[in-house]
Amino acid sequence: MSIRKWLVAMLVGVVTVPMGLALVLLREGCLTELEWFLALGFMASIVLAWPVAALVAHVLVVRDMREMNAFCLRARNGEYGEMWTLPPEREDEPETVRLRRNLYWLVRVAARREECLATRLDVEARSSLENERLARMDPLTGVFNRRHFDEYLVGCLGCPVAGRVCLLFIDCDDFKAVNDGHGHESGDEVLRRLGDLLSGAVRDGADCAFRYGGDEFAVVLRGRDREDARIVAERVRARFEREGLYGTTLSIGVAECACGCAGGDVARRLVGDADAAVYEAKRRGRNRVVAAWDLRLDAEAREVVTEAS
Repeated sequence: MSIRKWLVAMLVGVVTVPMGLALVLLREGCLTELEWFLALGFMASIVLAWPVAALVAHVLVVRDMREMNAFCLRARNGEYGEMWTLPPEREDEPETVRLRRNLYWLVRVAARREECLATRLDVEARSSLENERLARMDPLTGVFNRRHFDEYLVGCLGCPVAGRVCLLFIDCDDFKAVNDGHGHESGDEVLRRLGDLLSGAVRDGADCAFRYGGDEFAVVLRGRDREDARIVAERVRARFEREGLYGTTLSIGVAECACGCAGGDVARRLVGDADAAVYEAKRRGRNRVVAAWDLRLDAEAREVVTEAS
């Protein structure tokens, strides 16, 4: 038996039993006993009024309040899954049921708003990441831009686990002639094709291609030795030559540096070595690959010859 049914039965007994006894005494003519019975009943009702009222309040109100308070605490912690099973709405329904219904509505509204807010924050976070990515990309060629190159190269050189870093500096030969003779649309086509070629030549997650500026590009190779870097550079040069884009070719300079050398000065020296190799490639007739370490060997050999003479 539920608590509510037990309480109703108890109240019925408390009310009907004394009334029945009083009627029996009245019928039998026992007026003195009836007076004593009524006096004792009145005193008992005064004594028992407070505990009975407290019990009724607990069963009818306090328990409902505790359940609703627990419900609100769960909602406060973001637990919206467990809801009440409410009867169909009626005009004469108890106030506690109306309060439950209103709390249910408030919680559902809060859950929907929280869901919408989470969705909006997720969209904004994705948009922020996408904007950050676009800020590091060159819109014409689809490779990374100079800003990201500066940060990326310093980061690679400061990471000792990467081994060695090789840098390819790439200059498009006769690019100005394309712009002057065929227009900037044709020049943009050359740059886009070169960007696609470089993107396909690098290893995902290990190497990275950049547009350094104008018709100059760069490729950072991580964990490759000198010969691997030279092979990659020669492959890029040969593939671009086969494209036959308005007679343009590539002059490529290759330089290397050991990782674990943090600092912008090391990065600038590496860029300077690769840039010097590019200029040497152009001086030797363009459309070729020149390594910075070969230039150092040539310089050392010339010094030996000069000292010997």
